[in-house]
Amino acid sequence: MSELVPWQGIGGAPRPVSSKAVQLSLAADLNDMAAGWTQQELDQQRRIVVFKRTQTADQLAVSFRAATVADQPLSGIVVSCIRWARRGAYFVTSTDTIHLLEKLLQKTFTGHEKQRIRSSFKPSTLQIVSRDDAKTQDFYKVIVNFKTPKPFRATKTTKLLRWEDLAPMLRKIVGLHSVSTSPSVSSTPITNTMKAARPQSKRRDAGGRNAASCLSAERAAEASMARKRSLFGVLSTHGHRARALPAAGLPSPQTMCAGAEDVSTDRLAIPTTGHNIFGVGRGYPFHEFSRQVVCLSDVIFALPSDKGHVDRILGYYFEHVDPVYAMIDKERFYNDFEDFWKEKAREGPAFLALVFAMLALGVQSAIGCAAEDWEDVATFHISVSNKALQMSSHGGTSSVRAVQAMVLITEFLINDGRIEAAWDFAGALVPQAYALELHRHPGTVTPAANIPDKQQRLRAWRAVYLQNTFLATVLSRPASATPGIVDDETDVWDTAWDPTDTAYGRGSYKVAKLARKAIGGPRYSTANRSELVQEFEGVYRTFPGMFWRPDVGHLETLAKHNPRAARQTWLLTNEYYHNLMLVYASASKYADALRTLVAAHNAINAFFMLHRLSGAGTRDRWASKYNAVVEAVHIGTVICEVRESGGELMAPLLSKSRADVEHMLEILKAEDVSDLAEWGRHKLTGLVQSWDCAPNTGWVTAPALGAAER
Repeated sequence: MSELVPWQGIGGAPRPVSSKAVQLSLAADLNDMAAGWTQQELDQQRRIVVFKRTQTADQLAVSFRAATVADQPLSGIVVSCIRWARRGAYFVTSTDTIHLLEKLLQKTFTGHEKQRIRSSFKPSTLQIVSRDDAKTQDFYKVIVNFKTPKPFRATKTTKLLRWEDLAPMLRKIVGLHSVSTSPSVSSTPITNTMKAARPQSKRRDAGGRNAASCLSAERAAEASMARKRSLFGVLSTHGHRARALPAAGLPSPQTMCAGAEDVSTDRLAIPTTGHNIFGVGRGYPFHEFSRQVVCLSDVIFALPSDKGHVDRILGYYFEHVDPVYAMIDKERFYNDFEDFWKEKAREGPAFLALVFAMLALGVQSAIGCAAEDWEDVATFHISVSNKALQMSSHGGTSSVRAVQAMVLITEFLINDGRIEAAWDFAGALVPQAYALELHRHPGTVTPAANIPDKQQRLRAWRAVYLQNTFLATVLSRPASATPGIVDDETDVWDTAWDPTDTAYGRGSYKVAKLARKAIGGPRYSTANRSELVQEFEGVYRTFPGMFWRPDVGHLETLAKHNPRAARQTWLLTNEYYHNLMLVYASASKYADALRTLVAAHNAINAFFMLHRLSGAGTRDRWASKYNAVVEAVHIGTVICEVRESGGELMAPLLSKSRADVEHMLEILKAEDVSDLAEWGRHKLTGLVQSWDCAPNTGWVTAPALGAAER
């Protein structure tokens, strides 16, 4: 018998005896499938092609034929040859290409193997179509509307390979395999082909010093080439969207309307942790390649070699992610990074962990990248960051940089929809912050430190506190980080920072402290709610003028000249009104219906502005999107409750509320298949359908609104 096996990798087992390279033979010219189309195929703009494989020793014979959607085999190898009528060219999606290779080789590629295949597409033969690109969106709609078999999963972008280049691609990938005729082999399974084996070195770097000694000189060049091919081939392109998540645990459509009883009792607990939108049961969040990184030289080796490429990703980070926490001094970081790039052995693993975490988040927010590329590249970066943290012994000693890296890793897990994993990881983060005494006044703990160091300590603690508050709010759990001795107005050393960063940091810290009261304090009595609302009003009055219900036209202009300030304005606005909405919504039935709707309207419109500011091709932050989904659910639920109770909302408010829910539903329908988007679509669709079911007999009396509500 014969066995198809990969060519021997560095440090792997010897190649089997009498191994031969696999020869792929096609029964006919594959380009014939792009000719002689029927009128039905021309109208549908695709032809179904069915493949059949036969293996004899080292010969892999492949035949193929055209088929219709109706007569395609249920268990055959099926791909779509797609015709782009306007260009008169024929294409196959990268998803179909990988599916075909997996069936021919009778194996399942890992994520990195799939990425290496996509990376091997020649730029001259590659076409990316996107729903947000005016030049390709019409063709994108044609592809996404195909019925079964679907040539790709519903994402914003997909890669296409010219049909005429499919045969050379198949021969190239299949040719990377060898076939063994060893008598000990009794079957013909396909083994791993794209990944070279990693040397099983037991030598470790003590504390990250003298990292070059981890690889022996005689195998350094060979190992470098093999590892570049096997581990880092995925770094050529970058994507931005999260992978599709399983839909397990989603509520049934029957429970989506009917007045939404599950949210009327305690809306602070929506959705419950039973829903899989929190990533429950999704396994270890870091990539397995992190286990192959055994010393600091491996971490350094994982950096992309093109510094310009690294700078672009870091630019994405500072544009889209850093405004959320504003904890890294950009100028100081770039000075350290330039020195590190010149002499990579000078920095410790904590700095490398921070760099890789920033790269991972930058890839998440990258613009105009194929969706399939995001998953492996970003996960690889965050896994290396986590490994570098382990090397820095963050469990025994810590540093501000290590805390910053841990905050960013937690943010990555949140953006990936792994809220439970983020909560678990934050369980190690908060003790690190306490060990460094970040919760205390920096002038007391480190009186001799320079001004930038004191700034970093203060910003790092606020980031830890804000993040921990969000996780506690989402999961309805007791927060593990307390305000500490750092006062709201602790800004002795903040004046050197961007004034907007300073104002945003203070404001978000105050809102987070009030959110803690809404989570853990009493809120069901009228007196308690009134007290909380008064505190919210007091905090609102301390905001600088730009945060007072900012004028949309002004901020649209500001977004063109200072997008960071505009982003922070909308972030703070959303967080403030979201938490105020939760306080009002904790009232029974529709006692505070008007106030709830007004607060929800202000909060969700801040998200809409954030969505517009991010632009096409950029992922929305998961936390902001989650808030918006909850806000839309509150709006729909209040409308249902008012209708069921025989009341009716005033026409202007009802019109705005319906428009908010419908706009959010449109955004979710345009999303990829994620658990949060699917849950939101089902929930909001059910609420919209139930709006017109209940009678309307009266009006809700308009209560007096506070300054922050008007």
